[in-house]
Amino acid sequence: MKQSRMSDGGVAAESERVFGVVAAEETKARELMRCFLRQGDRVRTLWYPDARRLIADAEGRRFEAVVLFAPPDCPQGDSEELELRGAFRGLPLYRI
Repeated sequence: MKQSRMSDGGVAAESERVFGVVAAEETKARELMRCFLRQGDRVRTLWYPDARRLIADAEGRRFEAVVLFAPPDCPQGDSEELELRGAFRGLPLYRI
């Protein structure tokens, strides 16, 4: 994660937060990033088509949170949520 730095004008620049996003479509990750940008938050999203790929790529990365796009009544979403919770203990996980 990038650290806040002072800009030339002496104002602290907002630090960039990284969210891991699991969704069937990459557009969901871009949509999420745009929502934060509209609110003035600098966020970068990294898209993964499934939980296993995010977990495999997580070594050496610092995520602010993990976001899972899956319907509430989806058995595959339930199993992915369990995998993510096990791999990212203590990290906020949002299922949308």
